[in-house]
Amino acid sequence: MYCKGGDPLDGVLCKTSSITNNKINIKELADMLQVSPAAVSLALSGKGNLSNKLRCRIIAVAKDLGYSPSLQARALRKSDIRIAVVLPAFPAYICSKFKNGIREAVNEFFGGKLECTIYEYETSDDHAYAALQEIINARYDGAILALDDMSEERCFFDIYEQFNALKIPVISMGNKTKLFNACCTAWVDARKGGAIAADMFHLVGCDEVLVLSGSMYSSIHQRYTNGFAAAVKGYGMKISGIGYTEDQPEITARATAERFPTNAKRPGVFLTTCYSWAVCDALRDMGVSAHVIGMDLLPQTEQYLLSGQLTATLCQHQTMLAKSAVNALIDIILEGSGISQTEDLIFEPYIITKGSIATPVY
Repeated sequence: MYCKGGDPLDGVLCKTSSITNNKINIKELADMLQVSPAAVSLALSGKGNLSNKLRCRIIAVAKDLGYSPSLQARALRKSDIRIAVVLPAFPAYICSKFKNGIREAVNEFFGGKLECTIYEYETSDDHAYAALQEIINARYDGAILALDDMSEERCFFDIYEQFNALKIPVISMGNKTKLFNACCTAWVDARKGGAIAADMFHLVGCDEVLVLSGSMYSSIHQRYTNGFAAAVKGYGMKISGIGYTEDQPEITARATAERFPTNAKRPGVFLTTCYSWAVCDALRDMGVSAHVIGMDLLPQTEQYLLSGQLTATLCQHQTMLAKSAVNALIDIILEGSGISQTEDLIFEPYIITKGSIATPVY
């Protein structure tokens, strides 16, 4: 049968089924109502910031189907759920976007009832290792990890074994973890982002583009570069070279000066990091002009877009990415499914130009 939904289900038909008493679990009930398991749990426990309409709708359907929360779910409602998040502290602006998304998810959806600890690590692998060890020692219910994938392979084998032994559910944010058996990954389709940048360079008429990547050891930078390289072939554009900046503005400026295609008729520079302003400054100092496409909307980036020095920038939904990761982790914890796999959360980058800068979507 079908039932009319309430907010945010107005006008939406939500499937129920012939599942009878004692057969239905929280995931099945959530699927029928087209909401998350976390929303079901919050409605039945009287917590969170759900609308009255949605809360009543969930309670009514649960009662109609004879849903009875599991012992584990009841235990989770009686005590706060504790999660930990591990983020790179650098670049600070990007880290702040991730933290904003995490805090919004905790405050808006969970009404501040969720205990969430954010660990920021510097570039050293030792800092990330210490944060991961603390998560184990403190016995958090789950973790969101934004780790450099290559560092993970080098340094975290023993930590990985402890996470798996304790069955701590992990959401990987940004990169697909190779060691932690992440339940799912919240990530940006970087390969698609590279193709979007290629489309933009084609639209503005570039014939040769220098690619400046962050690190040759980072898979997300590799995916941006590979997506761009595959797309430009269809346009007949040439890649003059690929340089690596190690996510440093000084190295970015130097690589621009050293590798810029001075003989190109309509040159461009594609940067897979957030320091596009360093590219623009280097081009200005060289006395040359080119179309530049970078990443993210930092305060400096906005100024260069408005002045016309920067052609466009790709944004990566950091705030939405983090909010989705928190919601997904809570769903997994409430379901009690341990470290079982769920579908990845994939976001497509979007491009911002001078004309669209007034309405960015994070």
